[in-house]
Amino acid sequence: MKYDSRAVNNAIERDVERLQLALPLPEEKTIDMPRCCGILHVSPQVVRRLLVTPLPGTDRTCLVGYNTMAHSPLRIDYSSVAGYLDHLRKEFAIRDRRPAPAFGRYRDDDLLPFPWSDTITVEEAADALGIHPSKVLLRIEAGQFEAYQLVKRSPWRVSRSSLAQLIASFGTRSKGDRPYSGVACAASR
Repeated sequence: MKYDSRAVNNAIERDVERLQLALPLPEEKTIDMPRCCGILHVSPQVVRRLLVTPLPGTDRTCLVGYNTMAHSPLRIDYSSVAGYLDHLRKEFAIRDRRPAPAFGRYRDDDLLPFPWSDTITVEEAADALGIHPSKVLLRIEAGQFEAYQLVKRSPWRVSRSSLAQLIASFGTRSKGDRPYSGVACAASR
């Protein structure tokens, strides 16, 4: 079989002139569904929910993604994942403790507001504090320790280390300084 370079070049030129599908994001700037689920530690249903949930105060959604065809794998913009998690860090006043990014990107494990290994549930926090889970939610709202929700009405994720700092601060207070000790009630009489 003889190689005809002119025919190959003509075929390439015809291919280039043909209408090409323009993807909304370059392939190297996107991630697949399993990787996104791994970063966020959620199911694909939650990622799909984040793809349609509006980001508060903006006209865009929490995550940005696309399909090239009806049954093709979903591609998610990596920078939208990182940006959304930065938004959560700011919204819930969680300080950024991440190491400097290597090669311009953070490691997947460093994207969450605090490491997944440092994350516990509200029920575990309630057990550690010896209180009802609803009281833990009041303490979260008061900003006594770090916690966040991926979206409204989703489970809270509590930072184990910030909870440990709160518990340690209980031991350093004098008995009269402890909240709900009755001191304020006695002084108001």
